[in-house]
Amino acid sequence: MAIDLVDRFVQGTHFEIPYNPQKNYGTARSLFRADGRLSFGDAMQVAFMQSADIEYIYSFDDDFDGVDGIKRLNAAVNPYN
Repeated sequence: MAIDLVDRFVQGTHFEIPYNPQKNYGTARSLFRADGRLSFGDAMQVAFMQSADIEYIYSFDDDFDGVDGIKRLNAAVNPYN
């Protein structure tokens, strides 16, 4: 089921799976070690967001709360209004 979902993302015209540069792995390792709350996957997301100047993340995962420069949204709201 998960493989089918990934295939749909890759084939869909309205989805983009961005490349995560190698430098983000170092940032993610540092975040993972320093924060203590973030899983490595979450730390990778934060590292990518920081490198792409992305401020908002839609998530029910409260591990993102308190990460500097990241604002977690858990409802269908447009933060740019």
